[in-house]
Amino acid sequence: FVCTARENGRELIVGDARYFANPGRESCEFGIVVADGWRHTGVAQHLMRSLMADAKEKGFRTMASLVLRGNRDMLDFAASLGFAIEDLPSGSDRVRITKPLH
Repeated sequence: FVCTARENGRELIVGDARYFANPGRESCEFGIVVADGWRHTGVAQHLMRSLMADAKEKGFRTMASLVLRGNRDMLDFAASLGFAIEDLPSGSDRVRITKPLH
């Protein structure tokens, strides 16, 4: 999914969210990117809600992603959407966020 906006007469992609099926197609991994000038505008929420609804409609039961441990904005955002945050083995600079899609 993408979100576009017109700037200076050009249409630009300001947000992109996608998921990829894991083997067995019961779960999927996602990624989301929002342009710096469009953060905290609701673009990410809109993209993620659309992404989760589409994944659920396609039969996925769980959505997950790896996030840098220090990325507080993303971790707070994920928590606000109901994602659980799980620590990975010690020494990892990442955590795993997961959400059931039922």
